[in-house]
Amino acid sequence: MKIRQQWVLLGILACGMAAGAQGVWIHYPLSLPVQGLGWHSLDPSWWRRFAAAPFLISLIAATFLLSSGKTRSGSLFLAASSIAILAIPTIALLGDSTWLNTYVEDGSQYDRLQFLIPFLGGIPSTNFDPYLNSPDKFQYLPDRARIVMSMLGWGWSVSLIGLIAFVLLLRRLGWLPSLRLVFISSVIGVLLIGVMLPNTLRADLIYRRGDQLLELGNYKSALQAYSDAIELDPQLANSSIYLHNVAKAYYQLLGANDPRAYLYMADMGTAVGQEGAKALLITSAAGDDGSALGKALNRMARRRVADLWINEGIRACKHGDFGAAALGLRRVLAENDNWRHARYFLARVLGELHEFGEAERQLDELLSTVSNNSIKAAIYSALGDVKAAAGDVAEARKYYALSYSFDKTGNLWAIKGLGGT
Repeated sequence: MKIRQQWVLLGILACGMAAGAQGVWIHYPLSLPVQGLGWHSLDPSWWRRFAAAPFLISLIAATFLLSSGKTRSGSLFLAASSIAILAIPTIALLGDSTWLNTYVEDGSQYDRLQFLIPFLGGIPSTNFDPYLNSPDKFQYLPDRARIVMSMLGWGWSVSLIGLIAFVLLLRRLGWLPSLRLVFISSVIGVLLIGVMLPNTLRADLIYRRGDQLLELGNYKSALQAYSDAIELDPQLANSSIYLHNVAKAYYQLLGANDPRAYLYMADMGTAVGQEGAKALLITSAAGDDGSALGKALNRMARRRVADLWINEGIRACKHGDFGAAALGLRRVLAENDNWRHARYFLARVLGELHEFGEAERQLDELLSTVSNNSIKAAIYSALGDVKAAAGDVAEARKYYALSYSFDKTGNLWAIKGLGGT
């Protein structure tokens, strides 16, 4: 490659990285505007600007120093630019998990909503892309990494690819005799970030150690490990697999009479039939001992009971018994009104019972608790269906249009409603 061509390519790469640095570095696959990654006052655009400035400044300084023959200092600035861009996924993965708690919870609710939509006659958005294969099978650190990777936007990818190509071109130009200093400095920088944010990795290691102790039959030590892990990172409370093992340890250590073991017994089918499982889970939900493990088991048991009631409602709907379905769903919401999918399902069932005013009230109440644009779109389409069933075509079209405004990609439900009303 001629020198002139190399300089042209160098300029193109520099422009590409500059554009990438001003592009989207973090986005949310479910249109969910989680506030901050570690600090609640910071939004995703702030994070991109926070990292873009040192990324570009380090890159410019590295280019100037390397072109002046100052290899060592230029290599260090090049490493600084790579640390700046790699800091985004590293901090998101290992930092304070409050943002991820919200993300998993809302994503889990949306996943259940998507399950109910086609059953109730709606068309789910074809743009729906679940961040996990199943939120109930959340594997903690591996799935946490998958979520973070899915959040990285095109600007981050362009900047990273451009940086790699830029480094290789500098090497070809002879400005960078060795990549070793750049690579080692980058790795050390990222590791230092990890050392400053140790809780997530420590929690995962302790959690895995608890699993090993459980398999070895050392149940008391396993429970201590599980307790230490959840104290380090409360995000583990979202992992049903982790809580299944916790309940199993209680079962093996204290026997079948301990309410904290009932989650394991229900999972393993120790109870006879769904009613037996429901009775166990209700008892477990009332058995909070005040510890972090007890609170997590309590919350998971209440979620499982709600799901059992909803499954009963689905069976009742299949047999046309909408009254029984509504009764069970109201019981779920009486226990915990945060189960958005239960409120959504109740509203649709009330629509089938021609209780249009109450159905609309339930959906309006649900809207006030939702920040996810994709969920809002589904709720507005459901409101359109309620209005259409009530014979108010103008209002139905208004809600379908609102639905489409919140989710324009693959929102076939709203398009169908607009075309048919």
